Amino acid sequence: MTDFLKAFQDTAGRLPPMVLFFAGLVMIWQGLCLWLGGLRWLKFFAGAVAAGIGYAIAYYFTDRQLYFLIGGAVLAGLLAILFEKTTVILLLAMLMSLVVCLLLAWPTLTNPQTWQNPPVMNISPSPQAEQNVSQSLTVLEEYAQWAGQKVYEAIKSLGKTSWAAAAVAALVIIGVGIAFPRGLCALTCSIIGMVFVSVGMFFMLLYKGSLPADIVLENPILFEGIAAVMIVFGVLVNLAIAPAKKHKQTKSAEAE
Repeated sequence: MTDFLKAFQDTAGRLPPMVLFFAGLVMIWQGLCLWLGGLRWLKFFAGAVAAGIGYAIAYYFTDRQLYFLIGGAVLAGLLAILFEKTTVILLLAMLMSLVVCLLLAWPTLTNPQTWQNPPVMNISPSPQAEQNVSQSLTVLEEYAQWAGQKVYEAIKSLGKTSWAAAAVAALVIIGVGIAFPRGLCALTCSIIGMVFVSVGMFFMLLYKGSLPADIVLENPILFEGIAAVMIVFGVLVNLAIAPAKKHKQTKSAEAE
C-alpha cells in the first residue's frame, strides 16, 4: 500500500494546480459540513448518498440508458429522504462490514506485491480548462478503480470468512442503531466528514508542493490518533448542535 500511495501522490502531484486546489477546497467544505453538522443536513446527506448508490447500481447492472441512470438515482434519493435515519444506519453497517473485511485482509493489503504496477498516466497540460479537468477526473477514476479491484481481490481471497464477519458486523450496527439512531447517525456523519476533510487536505498539500503521503507514512500512529479525536469531537458537536426533538405535550398536560 505504501507503493500505491506514493505512486498516486506522484501522479496526482502532476495534476493542474487549480484542479488540486478546487478539489481540495470542495472536499474540505463538504467534510466540515458533515463532520460538525451532519445531523442538521441528514436528509440531504442520506438522499445524496442513496442517489449515488442508485446511479452506480443502474450504471453497472443495466444497459446504461439515461432514463435508467436518472431513474435509479432519483428513486433511491427519494426513498432515502423519507427514511433518512434508516439509510444512514445501513450506510454505517456497510462501512463497518468493509472495515472488518479490510482488517482481515490487512496482511495481503500490506504486501508490496499486491500494489505492483499501479496505473501510470501521462498528463499533458492544455490551455483549455475543460480538458485539464477531464484528464484529472480520468486519472482519479483509474486509480480508484484499480485500488478498488485490488481491495476486492484481497477480500475475496478470504473466502466465506470475510462474508460471515461482514454480516456479523452489519447486524451489530443495525441492532445498536435501532436503540440509538441519533448516536449512530452522528457517528456516520463524523466518520465520513473526517475522511472528506483528510482527502481534501491531501489535495491541498499537493497543491502547496508538500508530500502528504510521505508525512502520513512516517507518522501513522500520530495521524490515527488525530483521526480518532476528530471522530469523537465530531459526534459530540453533532449531538450538541442538533438536539433531539422534544415531544409535544399532551392536551391534558397543557391544561394542567
